[in-house]
Amino acid sequence: MIDRNDWSRYADHLIGVIDLKAGVAVHAIAGDREQYQPVSPLFDLGQPDRAEPVSRRVADGDPAALVRWYQRFGVRRFYVADLDSLTGGEIQRDAIASLLSLDGSANRWMIDVGLRDTEIEHQLDWIDSLSVPGPQVDWIIASESAISVRLIETAASRCDASSLIVGLDFRGGRFMGPDNDVVRWMSTAERCGLNRALVLDVSVVGTARVAGAVDLCRDMFGRFDGWQWVSGGGCRRPDDVDEFLDAGCDACLIASALLPRAANR
Repeated sequence: MIDRNDWSRYADHLIGVIDLKAGVAVHAIAGDREQYQPVSPLFDLGQPDRAEPVSRRVADGDPAALVRWYQRFGVRRFYVADLDSLTGGEIQRDAIASLLSLDGSANRWMIDVGLRDTEIEHQLDWIDSLSVPGPQVDWIIASESAISVRLIETAASRCDASSLIVGLDFRGGRFMGPDNDVVRWMSTAERCGLNRALVLDVSVVGTARVAGAVDLCRDMFGRFDGWQWVSGGGCRRPDDVDEFLDAGCDACLIASALLPRAANR
């Protein structure tokens, strides 16, 4: 298991990933959502009379337990991907609301519920009705869920632009978005007042292929000025964080590298 101290100096740059499928936190590998398995964090029993801590596994896929696991590394920012809604199903309203209620205002959240053109008004009505005092909540407008750039315009007309993050989704380096046109996607977001972006190549999620993800982030940083960047996928070691920061990122999504080895199956 990775020593938590190896990651402590990077805690402010880490965003813990919680992939939700039917209310269960699962472990993502290379975007193959049918093969995702429940995450099983470990926790010390905390018996003071034992020289060595005794650990036990919590219930497989408990999202709240996964949050607590990340917090042990100093992580206080979290990215939630609703895999049900991202694949055309209903938003996991109860599961998301439950996560947002954890620890009051101590946590910050980035949430991707698969905002999409055909459902956007209904989805935004739910966002408007979500009353969660305290925590900062940002919403992802993911390019892979969009039919046109009007998705950005509609979301920005209903939400404060400071609460929106534009998602740039790639697979094997190919942009997955309206007309496969990343320039138009980004120029629309900028015109609507957005200035934060999440760069994600699903083909490297849960893998050790960090180089491609770093190169992608560096390319986006060089092409689009004035943006804050979050990397998605591929971060495996503390040194990888340095590479992403050097490539222009402000923070990194992280999951596999912080999970118990038994969860990486």
